[in-house]
Amino acid sequence: MQTSQRNLYSLSATLHGHQGPAACIALNFDGTLVACGGYQGTSIWHLPTSNYKMEVPTLAGERGMTTALAWMVKRDNADDALAYGTEDGYLVFTEVFCQLLEGGSGTEITSLAYDANSSQLAVGHRSGVIHRFLIDGGMKPRAMKSALLPLHSSQVVSFGHHGSSGPEIWSFGRDSGEIAIIDENAKVLKTHTTGSVIGHAFMCIKDDVLILDDVSLGVALYKISTAARIRTFAVPGDTRRCRNIAIHDQGTAILSGSDHGVVYVFDRRTGDVKDQIPVGGDWVQSLSVFTQVMFHVIMVANLLQSVDIEGTPTIAVAQSGENVGVNPIQLWTRRASISQREAISTMERIMGMICVVMALSFILQNISPSHFFHLVNGLFGLISSTFRSLLQADDGWAI
Repeated sequence: MQTSQRNLYSLSATLHGHQGPAACIALNFDGTLVACGGYQGTSIWHLPTSNYKMEVPTLAGERGMTTALAWMVKRDNADDALAYGTEDGYLVFTEVFCQLLEGGSGTEITSLAYDANSSQLAVGHRSGVIHRFLIDGGMKPRAMKSALLPLHSSQVVSFGHHGSSGPEIWSFGRDSGEIAIIDENAKVLKTHTTGSVIGHAFMCIKDDVLILDDVSLGVALYKISTAARIRTFAVPGDTRRCRNIAIHDQGTAILSGSDHGVVYVFDRRTGDVKDQIPVGGDWVQSLSVFTQVMFHVIMVANLLQSVDIEGTPTIAVAQSGENVGVNPIQLWTRRASISQREAISTMERIMGMICVVMALSFILQNISPSHFFHLVNGLFGLISSTFRSLLQADDGWAI
């Protein structure tokens, strides 16, 4: 099993089928689907079976390479839908394994963001136009007001707080280093100047945290409520390239790609490098994160292994260099510590004891006293051995 430099992460799966540099990667909301975009269009994998489910419905050459992805889901509909933007300015809606919608043209679509609470989709254009769509029950877009931000060159869009004028859209300008906050009426409520070239951005409203890829220095950590820069996490590198970044592992870690094939995992509190994940020898721009909860992943068809992931933070990543040929998507999962494994084992034993007690209650109602005596002796021996092993565990209760 391939592991990271400090053995905190292991390579749990390799998803084959993608060719050339990866421009964008996105995991859906329940962690069962991963999409990747690039020169060949859009590819989707179904993670529980690792099936290479679908290629882009029309070739990338007809609309340009896929440059942005966003998964969408409605509260009253369990089906996921995928929206993607292209280099030639097309916005495409693909309801997974079903219908295709297309609209608009123009300059490169650089970023997409979906807000499940309002069912709105934000679209960022290189030209500085920020579009807003309302997604109806049929997963069809209905255009709302768009904002034009001169000289902005939007690199990333994200949804912020929900105010009296609906959910805010935050647009991050690449070369200008400007952050613009826009309401539903396409009014710019506020702007912030960072003084940096912005390669990527990631917001966590719940924790009041914003991180930016400062192309010159590394990852910049901001407090959303005050727009104050708190810390900079230096990312080694010889060239100034955009790097995708993310907040990871319940907000305790920050991830960053690099120009030399390594994903850096920083401790958010101390700023130290917790680990380095080797992806390859080329530029790593695209990554996505997800905490997978209670679903069984079976890796087949020349993939690495079978894994049972329960609440395990997972990273999807691929190389983005121009000279990359075959470029599989890598899934890295955080490895459980010794104390975590002991805690899981303890919980399994406790659940086993509960099942025994429930079975005993049933037996009491259906067998004779003599048979019951023999069963009690056996049960006593089982419980005694279980408690002896629990007492020998160092951190068995540290959950």
